[in-house]
Amino acid sequence: MSNQVEILADRARIGFRTPYHPSFIEPMSALFKRHKGYWAPRLKAWIVRAEAAHSVADELGRLSPYLFRPADLHRQIENAQRSPSRALGWNIGITLHPLHGGKTVIKFNYDPVTVSTLREISAQYEPDAKRWRSRIPAQELRSLLAEHAQVDIDDIRIGAELDELGPAPESLPCDSIDVGETIPVEVTPGDDELSELAYTNTRLRPPSICSATPAVCSPMTWASARRDQRSWPLCSSVLAP
Repeated sequence: MSNQVEILADRARIGFRTPYHPSFIEPMSALFKRHKGYWAPRLKAWIVRAEAAHSVADELGRLSPYLFRPADLHRQIENAQRSPSRALGWNIGITLHPLHGGKTVIKFNYDPVTVSTLREISAQYEPDAKRWRSRIPAQELRSLLAEHAQVDIDDIRIGAELDELGPAPESLPCDSIDVGETIPVEVTPGDDELSELAYTNTRLRPPSICSATPAVCSPMTWASARRDQRSWPLCSSVLAP
């Protein structure tokens, strides 16, 4: 039954779109959190680092041998890695705002690989503003993040220049990317902070405008979503690491 699982991959991450079952809510959340994974509402998938993906596949098999066959999942992971998807990098949504004086403000949806990269280059997190700040100019930082966070450079945006103490712009244009059809199943979300998702059309498409300010998604419990719809609107929440 592993054909009910859809695998997304880029050079550093693997996404699992898994079938829904009420009894899997807590164990599924615990499983992915053990591997420092996170729920991506816009992709309707659990995301883990690529190096953890095969261990996750084995644990899914132990969780439910009928639904998750490790051998099938291992093969799906390898096939997905041969044809990387930009959907995972697009979901992170890295935007760099130049500051006067050559510094840069970095905003993105939470991703452990990106967080690790920013720490390696000595960027500092500003919890009150829910953003990162670096002394590296935006253009140079863009290349570093593309290389070390393994995100396609075209998915790392250079946003509007900000004053040192000025607010971020209210909205920024956001390119559209079609990540293809999804499997007709619901997915097990994690606990409350992972349950902000909504179902709209049959394909995942970001809107033409995405907010640059955090936490503007309207919370909606996954259980109330319609079963027969399989796409999700953008959420611009920028989560703290």
